Amino acid sequence: VSTRSSRAIRTQELLVRLNVLCRSEDVGGILTLLSDRRGVPCEDPDAERRATAGGGGDGGGRSMHVTGYDWQNITYRIPLGSVVDDTFASEMKSLSSGYASYRWDVLGFEDSDMVRLDVLVDGKVAEPLAQLVHRSRAQSTGSELITSLAENISRRQYDVILQASVANRILARTTVKAVRRDVTSKCYGGDVSRKKKLLEKQKEGKKKMKALGARSSSASEDVASAYVDILRVGGGSSGGGRSRR
Repeated sequence: VSTRSSRAIRTQELLVRLNVLCRSEDVGGILTLLSDRRGVPCEDPDAERRATAGGGGDGGGRSMHVTGYDWQNITYRIPLGSVVDDTFASEMKSLSSGYASYRWDVLGFEDSDMVRLDVLVDGKVAEPLAQLVHRSRAQSTGSELITSLAENISRRQYDVILQASVANRILARTTVKAVRRDVTSKCYGGDVSRKKKLLEKQKEGKKKMKALGARSSSASEDVASAYVDILRVGGGSSGGGRSRR
C-alpha cells in the first residue's frame, strides 16, 4: 500500500473464479461490467462436467438453448471485493433484466497494488473517510467520491475545498461555494467606494469564519456525515477491493 508516510505495506486481495450464466444479448454489457471491476477471463475447469451433466454446452463460453433463449456461461477471475459490494448485484440485474445468475469459487489471496485514498477538507486529512483502493481505480474513485460529497454537504458562509489524494498527490479537487449575501442591495447609485467598502468588510468576515471553522473542524464532521448518508443510500463508489495486510 502507498501511504502518506514512506512506509510500504504489503497487501493482498482475495480472488475468486466467477461464473455468470446470462442471455447472449446481455453478454456485452456484463463483460464491460466485469472488466471495469478488474476482472480477467479465465478457464472454467468444471465446463466439461457441467456440459456432460446437463446434456448441452453451457460451459467454457459455449451456448445452450433454454425456453427460447440462447444462453452463455462467462468465467472471469475477479477480486471478491468487487463482487460483494453494494452495487454489483443491482448492476448485474439491470444489465440482464433480472435473467443473469452467478456463483463463485475462492481461488486464494494474491498480492495487489493497493493505495490509501485520503479526503482532505480545507487541506486537512479527514481520517474517517480514508479507504484502500486499487491503484488503477484511485483516480476515478477519488473523483466520484469528491463529487458526491460536494453535492451532499451543506453550504457555509465560506468556501469549503474538498480534495482526494494518494501519497500526498492530489487526484481530484472541488470547491463548495459559500452562501453569499448581497450586501450591496440597499446601495442605490452614489459613490462606488461605499459598495467596495461593504464588499471588503464581507470578505474579511468570511476569512474570520473560515478560520473559526478550521479550528472547530465542523466542516470535516459535516463531510463525514455526508459520506455516511451516501453509503446509506447506496451512492458510494464501486469497484473497490477488500484487502488484508
